[in-house]
Amino acid sequence: MWFMQDGAPPHYAVDVRQWLQQHFAGRWIGRGNEAPHFWPPRSSDLNPLDFYLWGTIKQEVYKIPVENLEDLMARVNRITTEMKNSPATLEPVHRNFLKRVRASLEANGGHFQQYLD
Repeated sequence: MWFMQDGAPPHYAVDVRQWLQQHFAGRWIGRGNEAPHFWPPRSSDLNPLDFYLWGTIKQEVYKIPVENLEDLMARVNRITTEMKNSPATLEPVHRNFLKRVRASLEANGGHFQQYLD
């Protein structure tokens, strides 16, 4: 399992980075020189969590009004479990990610979302 930081400043604290190194030993992605795998901040166009996961979960959770916190938590757990147990669900996300990486490379790291279908 890998851990990917979202670039939030609190996640860059020394304590957090040390914890990540202890628990994910080289298997975490973050900003700064200490991250074993560097990921530029504000790169949501290349982050499947941003361009797919959060929107999909939100869309599924709020199809019907949420009654309370327990209902919300149960829905999020159900949806993420369904995703985890259905790898085919994530195949289009993988293809989309590869398409985005190629577009980013072609744009030399510049803006490219306007060229995506």
